[in-house]
Amino acid sequence: VPVSRLDRPKVDARGITPGISALAERWTARLTSPRDKAAALVSRLRRDYTYRLQPPVAPEGANPIEHFLLESRTGNCEQFAGALCLLLRAAGIPARIVEGFAGVEKTDIPSEYVVRFARAHAWAEAHLGGEHWTELDASPAIGADTVGNPLWRWLTDFYDNLEHLWVKQVVYFDRSDQAEIFRGLKRILTG
Repeated sequence: VPVSRLDRPKVDARGITPGISALAERWTARLTSPRDKAAALVSRLRRDYTYRLQPPVAPEGANPIEHFLLESRTGNCEQFAGALCLLLRAAGIPARIVEGFAGVEKTDIPSEYVVRFARAHAWAEAHLGGEHWTELDASPAIGADTVGNPLWRWLTDFYDNLEHLWVKQVVYFDRSDQAEIFRGLKRILTG
């Protein structure tokens, strides 16, 4: 993603706690380039933390990202993206969180794709120099706690298909759909 020439990236210090700052310093000690620092942070999160769709909840009043980094060490993609973003910022690197979908599926209809809720994802982008933001994803083995469970995969696919049918056949059902049904009925009855 190109960097705006009008609004150059800068480090936003909001959310950086002393614990997060100390961790970023420890993990990037002796590294000087933003690229090396970013690589070290991504590597540590992927190696030393566990991905889980339903991670432990931070205690009331606790900073959720600090709790993830220093206590539970288990989180979902949003926690990995938030943690990486704050660690990068604590290391002096402009960063932001991006949320979207990690992939789509082609259907039998040309130019139509299915975007499944199960593919929702969050990651970070960092300004490591130059004219572009760099995409960084610290989430290890996305969905590792459910990949081995075929029943869970089948249930999520079944739900996503039902939701797709509902939207296509009910939410967007209009006069042209009604006309198509009547034409089909007429062919059957006269035919």
